[in-house]
Amino acid sequence: MGGCGRQWLRGRSDAAYALIEYLTDSILFGGMSTFDVYGMKNVNNQISSSHMCVVGRGKDFSSHNAAIAGWTVSPSEYGDSKTHFFTRWTVDGYKSTGCYDLKCDGFVPVQNAPITPGDTLDHKNGKLKITIKIFKKKDDGDW
Repeated sequence: MGGCGRQWLRGRSDAAYALIEYLTDSILFGGMSTFDVYGMKNVNNQISSSHMCVVGRGKDFSSHNAAIAGWTVSPSEYGDSKTHFFTRWTVDGYKSTGCYDLKCDGFVPVQNAPITPGDTLDHKNGKLKITIKIFKKKDDGDW
């Protein structure tokens, strides 16, 4: 699990997940995913999430950098059981950098974006689709 879910699952014996992972020695500059969003009914300390992650890493994952975006229901993070659009990032494997959404410097939302990290996703009609793109900018190398 190339670092994208490892931090969330560490120390949890009750975790379940599905993973599609694409590993390559080729140089990639991003990706795109489309997700169905549902209203989850979490109990206790459960977290539900669907997200994409772009990771740059060394051979042992110890100093990976990652950009993550998707949807989550996380009462411990947001204080409610609503579905939220979220982002997370690190440049050193979460040793001293990175955080959720806009809670620290490092993530800059696209100007005039229709949604901001941390916003609630409204799925009143039962289901919503969101498409997320994470790409490296050509002008400055930022993601």
